[in-house]
Amino acid sequence: LLRYLKEDRGAVIDPHSHENGGYNYTDVAHLLDSLGVGGSTVIGGHVWDPSLPQFAEWDRFRVPVRGTHYPNAWWRGDILIGSGTPNHVNDPVLSGLWRPKDRDHYFDDDPAGNIVAIGQWRNYTASVQELITLYRDGTVPPNAMLTFNINVNPATLTAPGGLEAVDDTVFAPIMAWRDSGLLEPTDFTTLVHTWQTDFGAQSYVYDANAQTVSVSAAPGAAEPIELAAAPNPSRGATTLTYALTRDAHVRLLVFDVAGRALAVLADGVRPAGHYAVRWDGGQLPAGVYLCRLEQRFTGTAAIRATRTLVVIP
Repeated sequence: LLRYLKEDRGAVIDPHSHENGGYNYTDVAHLLDSLGVGGSTVIGGHVWDPSLPQFAEWDRFRVPVRGTHYPNAWWRGDILIGSGTPNHVNDPVLSGLWRPKDRDHYFDDDPAGNIVAIGQWRNYTASVQELITLYRDGTVPPNAMLTFNINVNPATLTAPGGLEAVDDTVFAPIMAWRDSGLLEPTDFTTLVHTWQTDFGAQSYVYDANAQTVSVSAAPGAAEPIELAAAPNPSRGATTLTYALTRDAHVRLLVFDVAGRALAVLADGVRPAGHYAVRWDGGQLPAGVYLCRLEQRFTGTAAIRATRTLVVIP
């Protein structure tokens, strides 16, 4: 089954263990390797709170861990998915990525940390809309990565009509958001790689319960950029201005609030300097639009800035 899922369906197989049956994470990773479906360094679920007796000691994975059942096997995980509590009672509701500092400062980002944690958000598909709204209303800037994952248990899949129900309630809405450019389905390993390469490994964590965001920039993260629009609001015609401190590949686009690209105003390498680009939305309905500037300097991750454009009658 696992080989079919990986080889024929393109699924990524991550190790997971409750470690109460004689097999630890390293043992599971070793078994997956022996089947030819391994290679993942994802720590698939863990209890993060050190005050609980079930605390999983996630920080032991900062160095390779020896197998229990297979003592000749070694494995080091570097991606923590979710932040669980026993029986998932009162789990943290977080979206984003960070590097936990230590077991007593789990939600503090340590840019030098070698383990990345991924917020699971809420375990139902419709909650994705909340994350989309955070971007649209400016609570979270577009150069920050928010995350969401959903668990589908075996009982749901094997129930009468279970596959059809999952298709209707999980895959169909996710694919619709994907087709609108509002989210990107991925696996945990690829997600972290994208965060490192396209988002400069900048920590950004949204806590639904505290309604706060914590931010920190990784060493060597790309420099911030400026994007302005005037007049704004306008009756359609506005001038977008930005500056480059050095040569960069630039993309300047205008979207509607559903994420559909309406205009590509720049796409190519530009030398250092100040730039002004005119955009005329006079043929569009009055309302709110988004302008996004992407810059990629040699040797750095892409950085982005977004401004709201308001077209009035």
